[in-house]
Amino acid sequence: MDRLLTPFANLVFLVFVAIHVSTYFELDFAVTNGLMPKLHGTAILVAGVFIFLAKRVISSSEEFFKLGGENAPILLGGLFFPVMPYILMNFFLCIALLEGGNPKIINGAYFLVQKGTVIREVDYAGYNQLLSYQLRLFTGHWVLIGWAALLCAKLIKSTQYKNA
Repeated sequence: MDRLLTPFANLVFLVFVAIHVSTYFELDFAVTNGLMPKLHGTAILVAGVFIFLAKRVISSSEEFFKLGGENAPILLGGLFFPVMPYILMNFFLCIALLEGGNPKIINGAYFLVQKGTVIREVDYAGYNQLLSYQLRLFTGHWVLIGWAALLCAKLIKSTQYKNA
């Protein structure tokens, strides 16, 4: 099973990146099918499994975070440096574009709503664009979650290699 951990983590990361990249195109399958909460929960669950497995192999929390902090840039071949700034930029840009609200359909009309208060009415194209920003915001987190899963898999592999 341990041999499959890193390839599976790579697959998870690449799938999350592919879903995120798809938000820049007219591919809003998760939004139109109402799958967003389920997919977000699944992404968090997958990362949780990797973190759990890494914590099983690396005994103390201090050692876990120390190894993660020291080895993150090295173990992932420099992937940390382009991913983290992009995730932060994506988060703040999407929040700004969504104006702190969520796109909603109310009585057949399209609105941007924040905590039950209508911010503004939008047309169908604007509604879809807002849904795209919302999906991009969620899937940006998935890229970070996939990266964390990949880091945990690499930490497990390097720890087992040292102990062998």
